[in-house]
Amino acid sequence: MDRYTSQIAFLGKKAHEHLSKSTVAVIGLGALGSVAAELLARAGIGTIILIDHDIVELSNLQRQALYDEKDISKLKAEAASAKLKKINSSIEIIPQAQHIDETTIKTITAGLILDCTDNLETRFIINKYCHAKRIPWVHAAAVGSIGIILPITNNPDTYCFNCIYANAKSSLTCGDKGILNTTSYATASFQVTEAIKMLTKQKHSDLIRFNSWTNTFDLIKVKKNPSCDICTKKETASREKATISFTISKCTTRAGYSAKPSKNIHLNLTTIKQHFNTIVETPIVLVIKENETEIIVHEFGEILFKTMTDEKKMHTIAKKIYEVGL
Repeated sequence: MDRYTSQIAFLGKKAHEHLSKSTVAVIGLGALGSVAAELLARAGIGTIILIDHDIVELSNLQRQALYDEKDISKLKAEAASAKLKKINSSIEIIPQAQHIDETTIKTITAGLILDCTDNLETRFIINKYCHAKRIPWVHAAAVGSIGIILPITNNPDTYCFNCIYANAKSSLTCGDKGILNTTSYATASFQVTEAIKMLTKQKHSDLIRFNSWTNTFDLIKVKKNPSCDICTKKETASREKATISFTISKCTTRAGYSAKPSKNIHLNLTTIKQHFNTIVETPIVLVIKENETEIIVHEFGEILFKTMTDEKKMHTIAKKIYEVGL
């Protein structure tokens, strides 16, 4: 009997063939991601990319499938990969022990992404990248007894994550209010089900919200937000404007010149160092070298030119720093 006999009986042979040729990336291998990854492997997804930079801790074992006590202190990506290869040796498992930011996400080549993270910042990064590349993805979150699942196709006329959560300031994690392991398992199951629907070109749900403690279940219709910064391309325009809105002036208390943006900003130093020769790096400051000159870049936007005197060159360099760092 074939490994997938029961699944093929439900989905059909053609749909299963789509799954066997698909590549799915799972970002986050905690309570949701560990369960989702196992379900994907058992369903015969052809290639599964496992992404997480964290290690297994004792407190994870209450709800995170694939790990046991022998895995404590191991990288989650490596531990999960080893278990999944034992479950299904006929598929490809690619572990990537890395943190996802605006630079590293560009290395993901998948036909669909599962968001199993626990913070809004990473989710907005996933949304922006997937929207730009037209990659479908499924957002999921689980806290306490509540699970949320949101499939996002990234078709031009459909909603994105930012349409719904643009005004969210923070998000709870299971560390804030605790979580039932049944909630995370159920949420991951719904998430993978929606992923299978999308991979096999079936009609999927919009926003799913359930409470496993009160046994309530809601299917919520979601519409595209006409004011969304991502969907309406407003973000690109505002970012371009920000890159040229700065001034360069002679420092009054120290040698050299300083470039300062017109409003408060936060630069992504990780992205900046990918584009410049970095000679010193701290959590809040980079020292880069351009045109044989050392330049100090602070994460809050100020750029110091210690010895350069050509303001035209300084303007060109500062503009590039703001463009790649915002």
